[in-house]
Amino acid sequence: MNQPEAAGAADPTLGRAAPGGDQQERPLEHGPPIDGRPAVGGGALRSLRHRDFRIFWCGFGAGVLGFQVLRVGLGLLVYELTGSALYLALVFGGDSIPMLLLSPIGGVLSDRMNRKAVLMASRSCVALLAVAIAILTATDMIAVWHLLVFALLSGICYAIDVPARQAMIHSLVPAGDLVNAIALTSIIRQAARIVGPALGSVAVLTLGAEGTFAIMAVGQAGNVLLVALVRLPRDAPARTASAAANLKEGLRFVAAHEPVWTLMLVSAIPAMTAMAYQSLTPVFAQDVLGRGSAAIGVMLTAAGIGALAGAALMMAFARWFGGARAATIAAITFGLVVGAFALTQSYPLALLLLVAAGATGAVYSIGTGSIIQQRTPRELQGRVMGVYQTTWELQVIGALAVGALADVTSAPAALALAGLVGSALIGALLLLRPGMNDTPPV
Repeated sequence: MNQPEAAGAADPTLGRAAPGGDQQERPLEHGPPIDGRPAVGGGALRSLRHRDFRIFWCGFGAGVLGFQVLRVGLGLLVYELTGSALYLALVFGGDSIPMLLLSPIGGVLSDRMNRKAVLMASRSCVALLAVAIAILTATDMIAVWHLLVFALLSGICYAIDVPARQAMIHSLVPAGDLVNAIALTSIIRQAARIVGPALGSVAVLTLGAEGTFAIMAVGQAGNVLLVALVRLPRDAPARTASAAANLKEGLRFVAAHEPVWTLMLVSAIPAMTAMAYQSLTPVFAQDVLGRGSAAIGVMLTAAGIGALAGAALMMAFARWFGGARAATIAAITFGLVVGAFALTQSYPLALLLLVAAGATGAVYSIGTGSIIQQRTPRELQGRVMGVYQTTWELQVIGALAVGALADVTSAPAALALAGLVGSALIGALLLLRPGMNDTPPV
């Protein structure tokens, strides 16, 4: 599962409403001011000065680390039960379909209910699911269909969880610290991607596969307990109409505000094209570069290190890298870097390009998401971020399409084409939307 981080300094063009749309420059009754320029001073960790965000951040770290530990045991368990690569793909991709279909509905729940309660309930459900699988595994009653159901139900929980979590961050820090706050959440996720698999391997050796599910449950429980300590503003929930009407309201907001849907396209295009490099990494490690299965982990770690560096760059230098122009250029560069990776025959160069892909991918995803957050009223945050989440879940469709093309042609040709097409589409969007070239306010 991929969960984007939203961060970025506001772009001056993003306050303009589409013809016939609401004017977004007016002050909002709820939420921080529209001007989301980064705060001056306070250092790279300035968002942690805010007590409630600090608690939220620690809880998020516990949850994401548990998730990364789980992936090791889950993969081992699926392969021991089936010996099938197809089942591995089905289980690991099983949460993407619910998130693709249900994230907007999760956003509606986030806006209609107390976001803290929504987040605690969804994470509690994930913890209980992990406990159930741990028990089934420890008692030798586990079957592969249990793991498929686990993936599906977890995906439903995350479809509810992600919009609520992203909307909560908007409420926990001032507008000027939003870039920094979301970059910090990205850093902890990328660090967990690097550390988690190593911890998962130790857990499998000492506790067995069921131990990783137990650790997952403990991580989610820690997340729930810490979120319970977070204090949120008393916002009026969107209960003045039906849930269907609330969903339409969120979709109308996105459709009526050109900067919002434009940046969602900047997010969706790489997800459906160049992001397929992640699913094709095993092919490149073994068949293209001839380095064997051991290189798969090294290559994924290289991309994770790059993403960590990109998030750190956004955290420390959001005033220069946080605008719409920087996010769009990073998205174009991401596609070009992936295209270069697809065509290289050098393993060291491939690793360097994967670091660059991780870094540019982090910059564009953090930038696009947070600008959207900054331009969305607090009462619509859940619904808009639910729609934004679907742009990321399009990765599963892109991976299938590029994978099918790779079977017909070759993996290098398919991935190079995907990267170049993605960059070309975003470049065309940049030409058609020249306001995105404007420099963000400083």
